[in-house]
Amino acid sequence: MKNVLFACIYLFSSALAAQITGSEWIDFSKPHLKYKTDQEELVRINFFTVELGLLKLGTRIQSVPLDKYRIFSHGQQVPLLITDLNNNNIWDPNDYIEFVTHKEDGHFDSLHVF
Repeated sequence: MKNVLFACIYLFSSALAAQITGSEWIDFSKPHLKYKTDQEELVRINFFTVELGLLKLGTRIQSVPLDKYRIFSHGQQVPLLITDLNNNNIWDPNDYIEFVTHKEDGHFDSLHVF
């Protein structure tokens, strides 16, 4: 009886671990910032916004090269325009990133089947 109960619990816990949560694409070993929006718009994020966010995470802005930044929406990478005015691949006060945001549409909710 104990073996059957253990097997049922093991199978049930394995099924729970396989469910899609919508955040499988996040690499938690890297610093990341979240930008929430409820509109479709072109967004420009400047040096000071990123610097403040990274400082809160204990990361210096100069330690992450500009070409390493990625933006994701609904688990998919979003095209972005990086403006590096002096082409040194390091954030400077006049540098910025631009990208287009989209409204939340319940996309991940449609993936959850219970």
